[in-house]
Amino acid sequence: MKKIMISDFDGTIYGHNRQVNQEVIDLFHDLRKRGIITAIATGRSLFTAKKVIAPSFPIDYLILSSGAGLLNWQTQELLYHSHLSHQDTRTIANRLIEGEIDFMIHDKIPNNHFFDFFRFSAGNTDFHHRIDIYQEYARQAQPDNYIYKESSQLLAVLPPKSDFSFFDQEILESYSIIHATSPLDHQSRWIEIFPKNISKAQTAQLLCNFLNIDQQNVMAVGNDYNDLDLLDWAGSAFIVENAPEEIKPKYYNIPSCHENGIIDAAKIWLKLDKF
Repeated sequence: MKKIMISDFDGTIYGHNRQVNQEVIDLFHDLRKRGIITAIATGRSLFTAKKVIAPSFPIDYLILSSGAGLLNWQTQELLYHSHLSHQDTRTIANRLIEGEIDFMIHDKIPNNHFFDFFRFSAGNTDFHHRIDIYQEYARQAQPDNYIYKESSQLLAVLPPKSDFSFFDQEILESYSIIHATSPLDHQSRWIEIFPKNISKAQTAQLLCNFLNIDQQNVMAVGNDYNDLDLLDWAGSAFIVENAPEEIKPKYYNIPSCHENGIIDAAKIWLKLDKF
């Protein structure tokens, strides 16, 4: 009976100390020795994932950009990726421009670490911080003369305590809208807009179909809003203690990222006393 463990990365196994603890790496090695497929499902692009995940990291697959891409980690073959048409990109961008919301348009996978940004607010510090970090790949855009193209996704950055109701508008219902807590200031809300049906769960299902793994034999671990669809879909779902309080009650709670909670989850899933 095939099994797969799918873990989020930032805040789930990769903490503020900017590393994955050796005990967690040993867990992934052990699972693979047991014949269990291992995967990471992250909001990171392929470029930023490779900055923090070593080539030797013991996973079989990487679900990247919140489900917009799928990579065989062992062969580095890009198995799947999606994108928005230039017209969809224009439609979404026009709504964000009308709302004067700070946002970015990312190039298609695998080059979606490059982006064009539209800035309307001087006080959106998290948005400005992200531009500073990726200034080598960031291009400032002007609404009046921008030429729209195919894109992997649009990313809007909203300061803490912002009103998110804008993203409930009917015109955006044709797309997949994924919320996440900013990995930079841990307070702002990042809202990514993808083609319809793109999510970690959808790409995980695609992977399981390819590997002939039943959904009930999937273990998923997460820590944030953009993991919820994956946790809801998986046969066994766990959430770390450092997750937002309002999303914790629905799932099996485990210790925090810094306390290697994923090891506890794997023990429970496999009904083991120890690894």
